[in-house]
Amino acid sequence: MKYFSLGITAKLTILFKSCQGHLIIGLDGYLKHSFSFRPPNGLKLGTSNIIDQSTLSAGGMGQEMAVHMSKLSDEHKVSLLQFDGGSAGEKLCELIRSSSNVNLHSTKTISETISQYHLHDLRWGEKTVITEGKQSHRVTFSEESCLLESIRKMNGKFKSVSLTGGLPN
Repeated sequence: MKYFSLGITAKLTILFKSCQGHLIIGLDGYLKHSFSFRPPNGLKLGTSNIIDQSTLSAGGMGQEMAVHMSKLSDEHKVSLLQFDGGSAGEKLCELIRSSSNVNLHSTKTISETISQYHLHDLRWGEKTVITEGKQSHRVTFSEESCLLESIRKMNGKFKSVSLTGGLPN
């Protein structure tokens, strides 16, 4: 079979298997609660609603990228560095570990990892996002230094690095 006749997932898998590893630094991880509301009722504000489907997953650009990239390889070639704090942070780490083969390196924070609630009205394709707590959790100078030290220790072990999200305030 020729390379050009393969689908995009197969092409990415072939390219990724030749890689020595990928480091993702996900600075804005969150606990993602998704709720879907199907027609005919959908989501109606100001009244009681029935959720048709709900999921709990790891949110954040880097976290989602790491989980999806790790599924392209049987080996542990994806490493994720992130901040996490409190029970939401612990749940975020648990979800990443249980849904992928990512090498997870978390720097614990004093402040709680945020939670987001994604409400999908499937009648119109609209999505409303509600953030619990501050838009991003606070990171101390010490916590930031700890993450940077983890990056220094990994120097030279990766073929590529992705920096995603914004540094929490």
